Amino acid sequence: MAEDLRPQFTRVRQIVEAFGFPIFEMDGYEADDLIGTLAAQAEQAGLDVLIVTGDTDTLQLVTPHTRVMITRRGATDTVTYDEAGVRERYGLAPEQLTDLRGLRGDASDNIPQVPGIGDKTAASILQQYGTVEKAFASLNSMDAKLRAKLEGYEEQARRNKSLATIVRD
Repeated sequence: MAEDLRPQFTRVRQIVEAFGFPIFEMDGYEADDLIGTLAAQAEQAGLDVLIVTGDTDTLQLVTPHTRVMITRRGATDTVTYDEAGVRERYGLAPEQLTDLRGLRGDASDNIPQVPGIGDKTAASILQQYGTVEKAFASLNSMDAKLRAKLEGYEEQARRNKSLATIVRD
């Protein structure tokens, strides 16, 4: 967390408590992980979930019972994603978005890109192979140009995917 952000949490906590909203915190876990866990628990209880956030990382949490409303510019400009919406935007299923970040990285979360692999190439790889693991297992069947971009980056892509994965336990 940025040091200039830390002091602001005292005031935010006071406001949230004044409205009577519960606050969930756990050392060693990011808010996304807690949101993912709460969404999974709500689904298990038979509830439908709507997550409201500005963080597109949470789109990996979309399921038949969990939708994500992304704020774009302020609270009134939003888009709500279900599984079809995620597929329309990325050409991938929600559960493949961690694989997407595994290949193309995510600068906002300090996850490095596999050099030469951008959004379109990463999406194309995942549309064909499904996961980072299956793509690297299929290197020998790829065209030489794509294989050359990926060779030597399997460990990084797997680590990236792990870093991008939101906990749902």
